[in-house]
Amino acid sequence: MAVISLYSGMNAFTYSDLYALNVDNARITTTSATLLAGYVDGFYVSIPGRYYYDAYGLTSGTVYGMTVSYGSTTLASISGLSIDAETMAYMDPSQLERIMLAGADKVTSYWNTGDTYYLYGGDDWVRLGNGNDFVDGGTGVDTMRLEVNQASAKFNMIFSNRFEVVSAQGRDTLSNVEVIEFNDWKIGLHGGNSAGNTISGDTYAGVIRDIIFGAGGNDTLRGLEGDDWLYGQGGDDKLFGDRARDWLFGGGGNDQLEGGYGDDRLKGGGGRDLLLGNQGNDVLFGDKGNDLLAGGAGNDVLTGGAGRDVFWFQKNQGDNVIRDFELGLDHIEIGRGASRLRGLDFVQKGGDVLVSFEGTDILVKNMQVADLQNADNFLF
Repeated sequence: MAVISLYSGMNAFTYSDLYALNVDNARITTTSATLLAGYVDGFYVSIPGRYYYDAYGLTSGTVYGMTVSYGSTTLASISGLSIDAETMAYMDPSQLERIMLAGADKVTSYWNTGDTYYLYGGDDWVRLGNGNDFVDGGTGVDTMRLEVNQASAKFNMIFSNRFEVVSAQGRDTLSNVEVIEFNDWKIGLHGGNSAGNTISGDTYAGVIRDIIFGAGGNDTLRGLEGDDWLYGQGGDDKLFGDRARDWLFGGGGNDQLEGGYGDDRLKGGGGRDLLLGNQGNDVLFGDKGNDLLAGGAGNDVLTGGAGRDVFWFQKNQGDNVIRDFELGLDHIEIGRGASRLRGLDFVQKGGDVLVSFEGTDILVKNMQVADLQNADNFLF
Protein backbone atom coordinates (compact mmCIF):
# COMPACT_ATOMS: atom_id res chain seq x y z
CA MET A 1 0.00 0.00 0.00
CA ALA A 2 1.44 3.35 -1.02
CA VAL A 3 0.96 6.29 1.32
CA ILE A 4 1.44 9.54 -0.61
CA SER A 5 1.52 12.93 1.13
CA LEU A 6 1.72 16.16 -0.85
CA TYR A 7 2.73 19.15 1.26
CA SER A 8 3.62 22.69 0.24
CA GLY A 9 2.69 23.04 -3.42
CA MET A 10 4.63 24.95 -6.05
CA ASN A 11 3.09 26.17 -9.28
CA ALA A 12 5.98 24.60 -11.18
CA PHE A 13 5.54 21.16 -9.61
CA THR A 14 2.40 19.05 -10.04
CA TYR A 15 1.28 15.63 -8.88
CA SER A 16 2.11 14.21 -12.30
CA ASP A 17 5.68 15.48 -11.94
CA LEU A 18 6.21 13.01 -9.10
CA TYR A 19 6.33 10.20 -11.62
CA ALA A 20 8.08 12.15 -14.37
CA LEU A 21 11.33 13.16 -12.69
CA ASN A 22 14.11 12.53 -15.21
CA VAL A 23 16.51 10.20 -13.38
CA ASP A 24 18.88 10.39 -16.35
CA ASN A 25 19.69 13.88 -15.08
CA ALA A 26 20.22 12.71 -11.50
CA ARG A 27 23.27 13.82 -9.53
CA ILE A 28 23.68 11.24 -6.77
CA THR A 29 25.07 12.62 -3.51
CA THR A 30 24.30 9.80 -1.05
CA THR A 31 24.60 6.04 -1.48
CA SER A 32 24.23 3.61 1.40
CA ALA A 33 22.62 0.30 2.21
CA THR A 34 19.40 2.11 3.19
CA LEU A 35 19.34 5.30 1.13
CA LEU A 36 19.87 6.75 -2.32
CA ALA A 37 19.67 10.54 -2.57
CA GLY A 38 20.59 13.35 -4.88
CA TYR A 39 19.33 16.09 -7.18
CA VAL A 40 16.95 15.58 -10.11
CA ASP A 41 15.81 18.52 -12.26
CA GLY A 42 16.62 20.90 -9.39
CA PHE A 43 14.72 18.91 -6.77
CA TYR A 44 16.31 16.96 -3.93
CA VAL A 45 15.08 13.36 -4.00
CA SER A 46 15.75 10.81 -1.27
CA ILE A 47 14.81 7.17 -1.82
CA PRO A 48 14.92 4.93 1.25
CA GLY A 49 15.21 1.20 0.65
CA ARG A 50 17.55 -1.76 0.84
CA TYR A 51 20.49 -1.57 -1.59
CA TYR A 52 23.44 -3.79 -2.57
CA TYR A 53 26.68 -2.71 -4.23
CA ASP A 54 29.84 -4.11 -5.74
CA ALA A 55 33.02 -2.40 -6.86
CA TYR A 56 31.24 -0.88 -9.85
CA GLY A 57 28.19 0.50 -8.01
CA LEU A 58 24.62 -0.51 -7.27
CA THR A 59 23.79 -4.11 -8.21
CA SER A 60 20.28 -4.58 -6.82
CA GLY A 61 17.85 -3.30 -4.26
CA THR A 62 14.29 -2.63 -3.19
CA VAL A 63 12.73 0.84 -3.07
CA TYR A 64 10.60 1.54 0.03
CA GLY A 65 9.60 5.14 -0.62
CA MET A 66 10.55 8.58 -1.90
CA THR A 67 10.72 12.17 -0.64
CA VAL A 68 10.92 15.19 -2.95
CA SER A 69 12.09 18.56 -1.62
CA TYR A 70 12.95 21.97 -3.00
CA GLY A 71 15.36 23.88 -0.81
CA SER A 72 14.17 23.42 2.75
CA THR A 73 10.57 22.67 1.69
CA THR A 74 9.29 19.11 1.47
CA LEU A 75 6.93 18.86 -1.48
CA ALA A 76 5.92 15.21 -1.41
CA SER A 77 6.63 11.93 0.33
CA ILE A 78 5.76 8.35 -0.58
CA SER A 79 6.01 5.36 1.76
CA GLY A 80 4.77 1.79 1.79
CA LEU A 81 6.49 0.75 -1.45
CA SER A 82 8.34 -2.44 -2.28
CA ILE A 83 9.61 -2.06 -5.84
CA ASP A 84 12.69 -3.61 -7.42
CA ALA A 85 15.19 -0.79 -7.89
CA GLU A 86 16.44 -1.90 -11.30
CA THR A 87 12.90 -2.35 -12.62
CA MET A 88 11.92 1.08 -11.31
CA ALA A 89 14.91 2.72 -13.02
CA TYR A 90 13.65 1.67 -16.46
CA MET A 91 9.97 2.51 -15.99
CA ASP A 92 8.34 5.40 -17.80
CA PRO A 93 6.19 7.77 -15.67
CA SER A 94 2.87 6.05 -16.38
CA GLN A 95 4.30 2.62 -15.54
CA LEU A 96 5.77 3.90 -12.29
CA GLU A 97 2.50 5.53 -11.28
CA ARG A 98 0.55 2.37 -12.05
CA ILE A 99 2.83 0.03 -10.07
CA MET A 100 3.01 2.39 -7.09
CA LEU A 101 -0.77 2.64 -6.88
CA ALA A 102 -1.71 -0.96 -7.61
CA GLY A 103 -2.92 -1.66 -4.06
CA ALA A 104 -5.12 -0.02 -1.43
CA ASP A 105 -3.44 3.37 -1.33
CA LYS A 106 -3.79 6.60 0.63
CA VAL A 107 -3.20 9.98 -1.01
CA THR A 108 -3.28 13.16 1.09
CA SER A 109 -2.70 16.51 -0.58
CA TYR A 110 -2.45 20.01 0.86
CA TRP A 111 -1.94 21.56 -2.57
CA ASN A 112 -4.55 24.10 -3.64
CA THR A 113 -3.89 24.22 -7.36
CA GLY A 114 -6.15 21.48 -8.79
CA ASP A 115 -4.59 18.43 -10.42
CA THR A 116 -5.26 15.01 -11.96
CA TYR A 117 -5.00 11.81 -9.92
CA TYR A 118 -5.18 8.20 -11.12
CA LEU A 119 -5.44 5.64 -8.30
CA TYR A 120 -5.63 2.38 -10.31
CA GLY A 121 -6.31 -0.85 -8.35
CA GLY A 122 -7.37 -1.47 -4.75
CA ASP A 123 -9.64 0.29 -2.28
CA ASP A 124 -8.06 3.74 -2.22
CA TRP A 125 -8.56 6.81 -0.02
CA VAL A 126 -7.79 10.33 -1.23
CA ARG A 127 -7.97 13.70 0.47
CA LEU A 128 -7.17 16.73 -1.70
CA GLY A 129 -6.75 20.45 -1.13
CA ASN A 130 -8.77 23.22 -2.71
CA GLY A 131 -8.97 23.51 -6.47
CA ASN A 132 -10.71 21.78 -9.36
CA ASP A 133 -9.36 18.23 -9.28
CA PHE A 134 -9.94 15.15 -11.42
CA VAL A 135 -9.76 11.78 -9.66
CA ASP A 136 -10.03 8.37 -11.31
CA GLY A 137 -10.27 5.70 -8.64
CA GLY A 138 -9.77 2.78 -11.02
CA THR A 139 -10.92 -0.59 -9.71
CA GLY A 140 -11.94 -1.27 -6.12
CA VAL A 141 -14.11 0.76 -3.75
CA ASP A 142 -12.48 4.17 -3.59
CA THR A 143 -13.16 7.01 -1.16
CA MET A 144 -12.63 10.74 -1.54
CA ARG A 145 -12.48 12.89 1.59
CA LEU A 146 -13.93 16.43 1.49
CA GLU A 147 -13.44 18.78 4.44
CA VAL A 148 -17.01 20.15 4.28
CA ASN A 149 -20.42 19.05 5.53
CA GLN A 150 -22.47 16.94 3.14
CA ALA A 151 -25.38 19.42 2.90
CA SER A 152 -23.10 22.12 1.46
CA ALA A 153 -22.07 20.03 -1.58
CA LYS A 154 -23.89 19.69 -4.90
CA PHE A 155 -23.75 16.65 -7.17
CA ASN A 156 -24.17 16.10 -10.90
CA MET A 157 -23.75 12.91 -12.91
CA ILE A 158 -21.74 13.44 -16.09
CA PHE A 159 -22.23 9.82 -17.17
CA SER A 160 -22.62 6.47 -15.45
CA ASN A 161 -19.43 6.31 -13.38
CA ARG A 162 -18.37 9.96 -13.51
CA PHE A 163 -19.70 12.65 -11.19
CA GLU A 164 -19.12 16.32 -10.54
CA VAL A 165 -19.04 17.45 -6.91
CA VAL A 166 -19.14 21.18 -6.20
CA SER A 167 -18.17 22.35 -2.72
CA ALA A 168 -16.13 25.00 -0.94
CA GLN A 169 -13.06 22.95 -1.93
CA GLY A 170 -13.70 23.37 -5.65
CA ARG A 171 -15.42 21.73 -8.60
CA ASP A 172 -14.11 18.16 -8.58
CA THR A 173 -14.69 15.49 -11.21
CA LEU A 174 -14.76 11.92 -9.90
CA SER A 175 -14.54 8.84 -12.09
CA ASN A 176 -14.77 5.37 -10.54
CA VAL A 177 -14.96 6.86 -7.05
CA GLU A 178 -17.63 5.10 -5.02
CA VAL A 179 -17.72 6.89 -1.65
CA ILE A 180 -17.38 10.51 -0.52
CA GLU A 181 -16.42 11.05 3.11
CA PHE A 182 -17.66 14.39 4.45
CA ASN A 183 -17.12 15.91 7.88
CA ASP A 184 -20.48 14.57 9.02
CA TRP A 185 -21.43 11.63 6.75
CA LYS A 186 -20.21 9.14 4.21
CA ILE A 187 -22.15 9.08 0.92
CA GLY A 188 -22.23 6.24 -1.61
CA LEU A 189 -22.24 7.29 -5.29
CA HIS A 190 -24.16 5.23 -7.85
CA GLY A 191 -24.88 5.96 -11.52
CA GLY A 192 -26.80 4.24 -14.29
CA ASN A 193 -26.38 4.25 -18.05
CA SER A 194 -28.74 4.74 -21.00
CA ALA A 195 -30.25 1.27 -20.56
CA GLY A 196 -32.82 0.47 -17.87
CA ASN A 197 -30.96 0.11 -14.57
CA THR A 198 -31.83 -1.44 -11.21
CA ILE A 199 -29.67 0.21 -8.56
CA SER A 200 -29.85 -0.08 -4.78
CA GLY A 201 -28.02 1.79 -2.06
CA ASP A 202 -26.23 0.35 0.97
CA THR A 203 -23.72 -1.35 -1.35
CA TYR A 204 -20.54 -0.17 0.38
CA ALA A 205 -19.52 -1.29 3.87
CA GLY A 206 -20.37 1.23 6.58
CA VAL A 207 -22.21 3.57 4.16
CA ILE A 208 -26.00 3.90 4.41
CA ARG A 209 -26.49 7.32 2.79
CA ASP A 210 -26.52 7.14 -1.00
CA ILE A 211 -26.85 9.36 -4.04
CA ILE A 212 -28.24 7.33 -6.93
CA PHE A 213 -28.65 8.55 -10.51
CA GLY A 214 -30.57 6.80 -13.24
CA ALA A 215 -30.07 7.94 -16.82
CA GLY A 216 -32.08 7.79 -20.05
CA GLY A 217 -33.68 4.37 -19.56
CA ASN A 218 -36.53 3.09 -17.40
CA ASP A 219 -34.74 2.74 -14.08
CA THR A 220 -35.60 1.27 -10.69
CA LEU A 221 -33.75 2.97 -7.84
CA ARG A 222 -33.89 1.99 -4.15
CA GLY A 223 -32.34 3.93 -1.32
CA LEU A 224 -32.85 1.32 1.44
CA GLU A 225 -31.38 2.42 4.81
CA GLY A 226 -30.27 5.96 5.59
CA ASP A 227 -31.09 9.35 4.08
CA ASP A 228 -30.83 8.98 0.31
CA TRP A 229 -31.04 11.13 -2.82
CA LEU A 230 -32.50 9.42 -5.90
CA TYR A 231 -32.55 10.99 -9.38
CA GLY A 232 -34.49 9.14 -12.08
CA GLN A 233 -33.62 11.62 -14.87
CA GLY A 234 -34.89 10.50 -18.32
CA GLY A 235 -37.20 7.53 -18.86
CA ASP A 236 -40.15 6.11 -16.92
CA ASP A 237 -38.54 5.44 -13.57
CA LYS A 238 -39.49 3.87 -10.25
CA LEU A 239 -37.89 5.41 -7.19
CA PHE A 240 -38.21 3.97 -3.69
CA GLY A 241 -36.75 5.84 -0.75
CA ASP A 242 -37.51 3.04 1.70
CA ARG A 243 -36.32 3.95 5.22
CA ALA A 244 -35.22 7.27 6.76
CA ARG A 245 -35.53 10.73 5.22
CA ASP A 246 -35.17 10.62 1.44
CA TRP A 247 -35.19 13.03 -1.50
CA LEU A 248 -36.64 11.62 -4.74
CA PHE A 249 -36.50 13.43 -8.10
CA GLY A 250 -38.25 11.81 -11.05
CA GLY A 251 -36.96 14.01 -13.88
CA GLY A 252 -38.35 13.46 -17.37
CA GLY A 253 -40.78 10.66 -18.17
CA ASN A 254 -43.76 9.16 -16.35
CA ASP A 255 -42.30 8.26 -12.99
CA GLN A 256 -43.41 6.51 -9.82
CA LEU A 257 -41.95 7.88 -6.59
CA GLU A 258 -42.50 6.26 -3.19
CA GLY A 259 -41.01 7.83 -0.11
CA GLY A 260 -41.42 4.91 2.28
CA TYR A 261 -40.76 5.49 5.98
CA GLY A 262 -39.50 8.84 7.20
CA ASP A 263 -40.11 12.47 6.31
CA ASP A 264 -39.47 12.47 2.57
CA ARG A 265 -39.27 15.03 -0.24
CA LEU A 266 -40.63 13.98 -3.65
CA LYS A 267 -40.51 15.93 -6.93
CA GLY A 268 -42.01 14.44 -10.06
CA GLY A 269 -40.54 16.60 -12.82
CA GLY A 270 -41.95 16.39 -16.34
CA GLY A 271 -44.47 13.74 -17.38
CA ARG A 272 -47.43 12.05 -15.73
CA ASP A 273 -46.05 11.09 -12.34
CA LEU A 274 -47.30 9.14 -9.34
CA LEU A 275 -46.04 10.46 -6.00
CA LEU A 276 -46.66 8.39 -2.87
CA GLY A 277 -45.35 9.74 0.40
CA ASN A 278 -46.34 6.67 2.44
CA GLN A 279 -45.29 6.97 6.13
CA GLY A 280 -43.99 10.16 7.72
CA ASN A 281 -44.49 13.88 7.24
CA ASP A 282 -43.77 14.27 3.54
CA VAL A 283 -43.51 17.11 1.03
CA LEU A 284 -44.70 16.25 -2.50
CA PHE A 285 -44.32 18.43 -5.60
CA GLY A 286 -45.71 17.15 -8.87
CA ASP A 287 -44.05 19.84 -11.01
CA LYS A 288 -45.00 19.63 -14.72
CA GLY A 289 -47.57 17.22 -16.17
CA ASN A 290 -50.78 15.64 -14.89
CA ASP A 291 -49.74 14.03 -11.63
CA LEU A 292 -51.31 12.03 -8.82
CA LEU A 293 -50.12 12.93 -5.33
CA ALA A 294 -50.88 10.85 -2.24
CA GLY A 295 -49.17 11.82 0.98
CA GLY A 296 -50.18 8.73 2.94
CA ALA A 297 -49.93 8.57 6.73
CA GLY A 298 -48.56 11.61 8.53
CA ASN A 299 -48.88 15.35 8.07
CA ASP A 300 -48.09 16.05 4.43
CA VAL A 301 -47.71 19.10 2.19
CA LEU A 302 -48.76 18.64 -1.46
CA THR A 303 -48.11 20.93 -4.44
CA GLY A 304 -49.32 19.85 -7.85
CA GLY A 305 -47.46 22.32 -10.03
CA ALA A 306 -48.44 22.79 -13.67
CA GLY A 307 -51.00 20.46 -15.26
CA ARG A 308 -54.19 18.70 -14.15
CA ASP A 309 -53.34 17.08 -10.84
CA VAL A 310 -55.16 14.73 -8.49
CA PHE A 311 -54.64 14.87 -4.72
CA TRP A 312 -55.58 11.55 -3.14
CA PHE A 313 -56.60 11.00 0.50
CA GLN A 314 -58.29 8.45 2.68
CA LYS A 315 -59.31 8.29 6.35
CA ASN A 316 -56.86 8.58 9.26
CA GLN A 317 -54.17 10.47 7.33
CA GLY A 318 -53.50 13.35 9.72
CA ASP A 319 -53.18 17.06 8.95
CA ASN A 320 -52.41 17.84 5.31
CA VAL A 321 -51.95 20.91 3.11
CA ILE A 322 -52.66 21.44 -0.60
CA ARG A 323 -50.76 24.54 -1.66
CA ASP A 324 -51.95 25.15 -5.22
CA PHE A 325 -55.38 23.65 -5.93
CA GLU A 326 -56.64 25.05 -9.25
CA LEU A 327 -60.38 25.16 -9.80
CA GLY A 328 -61.42 23.58 -13.08
CA LEU A 329 -58.11 21.73 -13.44
CA ASP A 330 -57.29 19.77 -10.28
CA HIS A 331 -59.28 17.23 -8.27
CA ILE A 332 -59.28 15.93 -4.72
CA GLU A 333 -59.91 12.19 -4.74
CA ILE A 334 -61.27 10.53 -1.60
CA GLY A 335 -60.69 6.84 -1.01
CA ARG A 336 -61.91 5.12 2.16
CA GLY A 337 -63.66 7.41 4.64
CA ALA A 338 -66.20 9.25 2.50
CA SER A 339 -68.19 8.28 -0.56
CA ARG A 340 -69.86 11.55 -1.47
CA LEU A 341 -69.53 15.30 -1.02
CA ARG A 342 -71.85 15.48 1.97
CA GLY A 343 -69.51 13.16 3.87
CA LEU A 344 -66.97 16.00 3.97
CA ASP A 345 -66.90 18.99 6.35
CA PHE A 346 -65.90 22.39 4.93
CA VAL A 347 -64.74 25.22 7.22
CA GLN A 348 -63.36 28.60 6.15
CA LYS A 349 -60.01 29.29 7.86
CA GLY A 350 -59.08 32.84 6.91
CA GLY A 351 -58.13 32.70 3.23
CA ASP A 352 -58.03 28.88 3.24
CA VAL A 353 -60.53 26.04 3.44
CA LEU A 354 -60.26 23.09 5.84
CA VAL A 355 -61.79 19.88 4.49
CA SER A 356 -62.26 17.15 7.12
CA PHE A 357 -63.45 13.54 7.28
CA GLU A 358 -62.72 10.42 9.36
CA GLY A 359 -59.44 11.49 10.97
CA THR A 360 -58.11 13.35 7.92
CA ASP A 361 -57.80 17.14 7.59
CA ILE A 362 -56.94 18.84 4.30
CA LEU A 363 -56.13 22.56 4.37
CA VAL A 364 -56.60 23.91 0.84
CA LYS A 365 -54.66 27.15 0.56
CA ASN A 366 -56.02 30.34 -1.03
CA MET A 367 -59.54 29.01 -1.42
CA GLN A 368 -63.14 29.84 -0.50
CA VAL A 369 -65.75 27.31 0.68
CA ALA A 370 -68.21 28.59 -1.89
CA ASP A 371 -65.78 27.70 -4.68
CA LEU A 372 -64.39 24.41 -3.35
CA GLN A 373 -67.60 22.81 -2.04
CA ASN A 374 -68.62 21.56 -5.46
CA ALA A 375 -68.82 17.94 -6.62
CA ASP A 376 -66.88 18.88 -9.77
CA ASN A 377 -63.76 19.35 -7.63
CA PHE A 378 -63.88 15.87 -6.08
CA LEU A 379 -63.57 12.24 -7.10
CA PHE A 380 -64.98 9.39 -5.02
